[in-house]
Amino acid sequence: MKCSKGDGVVDGFTLVELMLVISLGMLFVAMALGVITRDLSLGHAMAQRLRERGLQKRTLMLIKADLARGYGWLADPPISNLWPCSLAGRQPVLAIATAPDDPEVRRRAIIYSVGPAPSPIWRSQVLMRCGPAFDINGEPNLAGSFQNRVLIDGLPSSLSDGELGFVARQDPLLPVLRLELEQQFQTPDGKMQRIRSAASA
Repeated sequence: MKCSKGDGVVDGFTLVELMLVISLGMLFVAMALGVITRDLSLGHAMAQRLRERGLQKRTLMLIKADLARGYGWLADPPISNLWPCSLAGRQPVLAIATAPDDPEVRRRAIIYSVGPAPSPIWRSQVLMRCGPAFDINGEPNLAGSFQNRVLIDGLPSSLSDGELGFVARQDPLLPVLRLELEQQFQTPDGKMQRIRSAASA
């Protein structure tokens, strides 16, 4: 700060002092913006994680409900020409019989399959359900036509052990079917994040 020699009156700041203060102010603002941006990115990633976990939970609940209503199931079933929907290159993971006279699940069955998305709006691999639509009471209309519908997207093309993003397998110790579902997506900072859920039916 510049002062007069005679009476000690302050004349004002020098140009160097003003530039130093402005630089410090800009540095502070940049640091504050960086903190805010990181907080927003973290909040977005957490919100996305909660949303995807909720979708996984609802998907597993639907599969469990189909299993509870069905007359039998088959994990990793061979493809049947009598199934009501075309798989279009997807791999069948779980087939559920909808009639008591179809123990081999070869005819009018509910099929869960994993494979390429049917349109570009979906991310990566998808889990699809070929099955009856639901009526206004939430019950499946077995008399109606079966439809292919995407349940959830973002499944990895393959896991580290070579399995798909959706797995159904018999529990080795208990008389239950283990269901495992995994998604992967890119966070705002460019990192890949995986979310995994499991259930028994």
